[in-house]
Parts: sequence; C-alpha cells; structure tokens
Amino acid sequence: MRDRLPRPEAGVDRGEQDRAARQAAWDEFVALRPEVVRRTLPMVPWDIYKLWALDLPVRRLAVEELAWLLELPLWRKDGIRFRVSPAQVRAEPNRFGGHMRRVMASDLAYPIHLVGHKSRLVVLDGYHRLLKATIEGRREIEAMVLSQRDFDSICGSYARANPHRAARKASLRHTGLSAGPERRPARDDGGGSRGAPDQSGIAVSQAHGGARGAQGVS
Repeated sequence: MRDRLPRPEAGVDRGEQDRAARQAAWDEFVALRPEVVRRTLPMVPWDIYKLWALDLPVRRLAVEELAWLLELPLWRKDGIRFRVSPAQVRAEPNRFGGHMRRVMASDLAYPIHLVGHKSRLVVLDGYHRLLKATIEGRREIEAMVLSQRDFDSICGSYARANPHRAARKASLRHTGLSAGPERRPARDDGGGSRGAPDQSGIAVSQAHGGARGAQGVS
C-alpha cells in the first residue's frame, strides 16, 4: 500500500529532487520535525481526503494574522524534510526555484484549511496558497476553519495506516499528476503539509505541506 517517492535523477529540477526524502515510520516522522513545528502544529496524522470532503462555510481571514506560520521550516531541501520555511522561499526565490514554482502554481480559488490549536489558528492545508497570497499583496484569503469535532473526524484509520501514500498524493495535487486513479484539481502541495507535509501542515499530509495527512507541510 505504501508508495515510494521517485529517486532524483540527473537533470531533474532541484525543486523536484527536494521531494525525494526517504520514507519514515510515523513515530520517526514526528521525531524529524523541529521543536518549533511540534510546538505549533497538531502532532496527529489526519486524512487529506476526509479534509477535502468536509462541507464547511468559507470565511475571509486576514493574511497578516496568518503570516507568522510562514516562518515554520515545513518544506524540504536536498531531500531532507523540514529544512526550508515558506518565508525563506519568498526571500530567496532563485535559490528555491522549485518551491517557488509550486507556490505560484497553487490555486487561490480553493480555500485553505485551518484548525484552532493551542489558542491559535494554524494551517492544515494551504501553505503554498498562503505564501502566494502574501506575494500578491492580498489582504485576505478564503479559508475553512475546522472545529475540534471536524478535526477529530479526519483523524481516521486511513491516515494512521497510510501516512506516506496520503502524503504523496497530496503533494502531487498542484502538478496535475495523479498517484492513483483518483484525481482532483490543483490547490497546492501541504508542509502540509500538508503534511507528509512539506506540508505544510501535517497531513498524511506538510506533509510536502505540509501531503498534505501529516502536516507537512501544504
């Protein structure tokens, strides 16, 4: 059931190589996250498809109030997870060309997803879109905010059993590629992130995020 990310090949864009981090068990995956990520984001696996299936009202949130999340090291560099923050990508777009291309290809027509955690809203899915909104100078971004009950409903057995498959599928969304027969229009990657987020967030997602189930970072 587990999909393995392709190994980087000669001539492959550096940004694509950054997706080639090796697989890790869930406990190891959590341990890989820097302390600041573990303190900030929910450290439980969640299902990106259950997240997308939620029918929640869309709100407009101030981009400025969420910008602090872009300082989290959610994305990969040289195949190593949690080495690059979205803020670094914005500051050095030429250095992180692969990440920047994914940011600019993300679709702001899709609301980002957030949940309350430790008295603050944090992004589960949508770090690429959030960064794009800051780059474009947008004051607000469309968002869906999960209640604790909503969040509990997406922390199901699929995400716990298949963190890497869910993470890989979520990280492929923005490319128009499919990791299986199911396809969905591009939103962005997911730290988080979805999941495993680069994603993002932490979808088993970051997330790249964060694949967007474990947050990595989306």
